[in-house]
Amino acid sequence: MAPIGYRLRTQEQAVDTDATQFKLATRVVDEHLVGLGGSEVKVLIALARLANNPTRTCCVTHPTLARMTGMSRWTVMKAVDYLEERGLLTRERRQSGFGREANRYTLLEQADASVAL
Repeated sequence: MAPIGYRLRTQEQAVDTDATQFKLATRVVDEHLVGLGGSEVKVLIALARLANNPTRTCCVTHPTLARMTGMSRWTVMKAVDYLEERGLLTRERRQSGFGREANRYTLLEQADASVAL
């Protein structure tokens, strides 16, 4: 039986592997995973899941990341700060005339080889 929220696919349905996979650089996994806590790993995986593959960027709000990771908004904010301090991502704070918009995050990958999670 499929988990709730998932559809079973028939063999006739094509699966776009680029749309169903996300990647983190091998360097990130090898050099930084040990030093990261659970909240940082969750946020990094959520951002990698949302990121556009060629550009490694995504625009997302803290409340959305909190829902995706099952953590509080405050914990997400602290995890993003830590990931930025460690040089694993950059963040562009965006604001419009009507208030804050979703931040733009860029995952920094300095290795060509990637590993699918």
